[in-house]
Amino acid sequence: WTYYAPAVEMAALSMFMVNTNGNAEKKYRVDYMEDAVAKYLTVCQSPEFAVRATLFDALCLKHQGMYSESANSYIKMTNELSDLRSAMLLEQAAYCYLQAPVPSLRKYGFHIVLSGYRFTKTGSCKEHAVRLYRQGSQVYDRKGWLLSSENILYTLGHQKFMLKDFSASAEYFNSLMAVSTGRNHLQQMVHLR
Repeated sequence: WTYYAPAVEMAALSMFMVNTNGNAEKKYRVDYMEDAVAKYLTVCQSPEFAVRATLFDALCLKHQGMYSESANSYIKMTNELSDLRSAMLLEQAAYCYLQAPVPSLRKYGFHIVLSGYRFTKTGSCKEHAVRLYRQGSQVYDRKGWLLSSENILYTLGHQKFMLKDFSASAEYFNSLMAVSTGRNHLQQMVHLR
């Protein structure tokens, strides 16, 4: 099995390269690459090779305009063991949803915020987390999704506070209070704790 997975991976990449030269008879075999990723993860116990195969798979799919499938490929490789790797894969998946022929803004917003959360969990990538939460806030802003907007604004305010950018933190908390005006006062107190 240690030879089978890389052989199948290279077969899929070779078919893709043959296809890019104008030969329409041989198509890129997504099932080959999925098989290689599965074997890398289960039999070979080599997650780093599975990530490599996933990155190749996603690039080949994007080259063919299959952005949703590329996003699904990235998402399949996310797990609870590596927050940094999962955050980067989720960010790429979000951008795939945005580049699709019919952009999926809600999926983009959800995955970009989830990526920001995973960057926050790493503990050392707070600037990336703030950038991604800010991008997500543009999707959720003025859509009427109050809980999502409150969560994003609270997280942005908290992250900016932890980065010692107190003026930006105050702006986000002020925006949070403006969004939650007229709602439960206990909830506002929880946000300000």
